Amino acid sequence: MCPAKCEEIKTTTVLTSSTPVCMGTGVAAHFKTPFRVHRVSKGDSLSIQCEAIGENPIKIEWSKDKVLLNSNTDTRYIIKDELTSKGKISTLMVSKPDRRDSALFSCTADNAFGKDDTNIQVLVEGKGLA
Repeated sequence: MCPAKCEEIKTTTVLTSSTPVCMGTGVAAHFKTPFRVHRVSKGDSLSIQCEAIGENPIKIEWSKDKVLLNSNTDTRYIIKDELTSKGKISTLMVSKPDRRDSALFSCTADNAFGKDDTNIQVLVEGKGLA
């Protein structure tokens, strides 16, 4: 019998003497949906999420119009990550979005077995956008 960690991924059990050895093929980080559109009214809070499925550890990075976001230097953006049994969920939040946030946001997930991205077109709507 394989240890619990190996049972979470696709495995082949090989018996060598009396100790089973797990020879697993992990699950590459991936997203179910490659693209979606998210509409938000100017001034409402913006929260977009991406759920990466695959074997942890998974690294998730956000970019806006192909420029990597850093929530430490751009304080308008807050990024929170949560581990799940299937992978990782990352949430990008903006408290008061404006027209600068009408952009293509990309979420890239990377683990030891592969890399994938998903894109979210954010449309900030409302009269008198400034």
